[in-house]
Amino acid sequence: VDGMKEHRGEPWKMRDTLREAMDREDLTEEQKRQIGTNMREVWRSMLRERVDEYNEAPEEEKAAVLDRQIDEIQKFREGMEKRGAERKKEGEQGREEREQLWRQTMRSQSKEDRKERSESRNPDEMARTMSYLGTMWARMAERGIKPPEGGPGRGGRGFFGGP
Repeated sequence: VDGMKEHRGEPWKMRDTLREAMDREDLTEEQKRQIGTNMREVWRSMLRERVDEYNEAPEEEKAAVLDRQIDEIQKFREGMEKRGAERKKEGEQGREEREQLWRQTMRSQSKEDRKERSESRNPDEMARTMSYLGTMWARMAERGIKPPEGGPGRGGRGFFGGP
């Protein structure tokens, strides 16, 4: 988790770190699942920080906080698109398989893990997060920016528009 948090300012590096770990053949499936769990925790903590920053800002500063956060998300998205285009140009071998493995690892939690995570969620925190995401995505739409697919609570593609 700490290793992934080192790249908070450059989330694409966090994703690269995850991808490299998933490509390692010396790790067991359980170790790869743990890496996925760690990555989810890092993303959740980043989201919590954003929600707190927005909610704790004075009312007259909330829009500026939201706009700055949206600009950071856009920078991340652009970086990911650029990196994807570079990889495509390089004709990266096996990219599809690695992407599939990454998605599978991020989703591959046991039924017990999913149940425990669901039951241990703080309902107030979830409500704050969903309210924040709705507000942020509405602001994105006002600015002519396409929000992540699906929207809050509707199976969207994640906070930054990723898987």
